[in-house]
Amino acid sequence: MYTGKLTPTEPNLLLDILMAADKFEVLACMRRCCQLLTNLPMTPTEPNLLLYLDYPCSSSVAAEIRHLTDAAKEFLANKYKVLDKFPHELVDMPLVGIEAIFSSSDLQISSEDAVYTFLLEWVCEQYVETEDRHKIWSSRLLPLLRFNHMSWKKLHEVLTCSDEDDVDNEQTKKLITDVLLHKAYPAHEQGTIEADTTTCCKVPQRAYMRKPLKVVEFDRPRPQVIVYLDLTREECSRLFPEGVLVSQLFHLAGQNFYTQPTCVLWRS
Repeated sequence: MYTGKLTPTEPNLLLDILMAADKFEVLACMRRCCQLLTNLPMTPTEPNLLLYLDYPCSSSVAAEIRHLTDAAKEFLANKYKVLDKFPHELVDMPLVGIEAIFSSSDLQISSEDAVYTFLLEWVCEQYVETEDRHKIWSSRLLPLLRFNHMSWKKLHEVLTCSDEDDVDNEQTKKLITDVLLHKAYPAHEQGTIEADTTTCCKVPQRAYMRKPLKVVEFDRPRPQVIVYLDLTREECSRLFPEGVLVSQLFHLAGQNFYTQPTCVLWRS
């Protein structure tokens, strides 16, 4: 650690040396360990991959290993970005891995509703004790959810849910209320709402497989909805020559509907 000579290439040995160097604040050794660990090929079966994310470094030297944890987060986000391919692996994924995967905007999933459903099922499976489950949900999982991209039906379902044993609903409902206020009264039209209350409304969309909609509902003169589906030029180009794009569901008179932009190449 002090001679400047470092020969191990096994991740577990390098991590041991890194922890010792961290304890004694030998920065040069820490940098070298991080460089070697970053250059090693990462695989999802590597037991130390998740240790990179949950490495208990001291705050004074956190910057020295940030690029290592960033590389591990990027690897996991890319590996599991198509969630449907890894249903069993994700159920058993530790919390640090779940945070790395669901923090990504490249996550390919049908909708944000599905993200909420998965995280709720995951936390109930992983944390049997109610107090632990509520704590993890509020402090670690709620920040991963992008409520502004959830459907109105799902938001209403969560708001009206009275089961307090699954998760702490109080904070969840507060975030949803902020989103609904922002949708009803955009920030540029309301000077009385503090800027930090709409932070949850500014997160970007993920790579949803179902295109998000904007829906306006009317009760009079009869129940009806106006549905807005925004398509970019690039999205339209990808439909050529015979592509299909499916939107999220919207609801009218108790029925589910969706829009489906389709490109059809007519052949004579």
